[in-house]
Amino acid sequence: MKMKGKETENRMKIRNLQVNHLTKPVGISGKNLRLSWNLEGGKKQNGFEVTVQDTEGNVLEIVEEESNAMVCILKKEIPSRTKVKICVKVWDEEKKESEPAGITVVTGINKEEWNAKWIDPELEDKKKENRRASYLRKRFSLTRKQMETAEQQGAYIYATCHGIMNLFINGEEITNHQFMPGTQQYDKRLMIETLEVTRFLREGENEIMVSLGDGWYRGAMGFSQNKNIYGTDLALLLQFEIAREPIVVSDETWTATQDGPIGENDFMAGEVYDARKEFPMEHGLMEDCGERFHLVKVQNYGMKQLIPVDTVPVTPHETLFAKQIITPAGEGGGS
Repeated sequence: MKMKGKETENRMKIRNLQVNHLTKPVGISGKNLRLSWNLEGGKKQNGFEVTVQDTEGNVLEIVEEESNAMVCILKKEIPSRTKVKICVKVWDEEKKESEPAGITVVTGINKEEWNAKWIDPELEDKKKENRRASYLRKRFSLTRKQMETAEQQGAYIYATCHGIMNLFINGEEITNHQFMPGTQQYDKRLMIETLEVTRFLREGENEIMVSLGDGWYRGAMGFSQNKNIYGTDLALLLQFEIAREPIVVSDETWTATQDGPIGENDFMAGEVYDARKEFPMEHGLMEDCGERFHLVKVQNYGMKQLIPVDTVPVTPHETLFAKQIITPAGEGGGS
């Protein structure tokens, strides 16, 4: 028994398995996926095997190589809007196999698969220097069968915007990702977020709400604090699917308001928040605020600049609470 324990202890162990340098590869392209890993224990890797399976257990690809490289590039493309499990195992110079290591990959949506339209929430003058954040909303219903399908096969929101966005379903923020969709050269690269939302849904009435702020798109940037570098608009593109079937898309039926709690907002100048303007909610649904909302406008901003996720998300890591500071002279700042 001691020998067996020692043998197990010395077996290679796969650590830090990544796809395209990501430990949680969600919303990525399915082309030329690059797997990489580190090893712990053992002496030398002599080979590896990579197996790709879909959620039903069907094998999509197997790669087996006699190699000490801790990298594998898949030859077959994983289809868009697909969830797969990738399993990796290695063996040493004595053909002793490691325990398998796995990672789940969810691919994003292709440009030609969009049914959604770009929608503009603003009616006011877009040349105004400082503009309030926008809130967009859409109510929809789900049947019991749709909920069962979502629980079995998954429900996803694909979304991007001009500006930065936060997304809510039934009053709950659906991810801790911040500053979505990230910063890129927006006229050439605009990243699409892929978010799994099954746990936020329920049978019957549901509501999606999205807040949009200036962000890098039209907010102050650089030493000169220039604004509107990529445009003067805010806009949203969103598609909600269950088992690859569109349920809600951004279109002319959505409504929007600039009379919400977030007012003027800017990375450099800060944000104005008025809690008196928070929306009254009941059971996760917004109560009647019809007089504050208006219909959105459909715009043709195109899809050519859209790209899948290619970086890690920005997430909160620390919360700092406001404090009051009193100087020796008795002077005090606000709390």
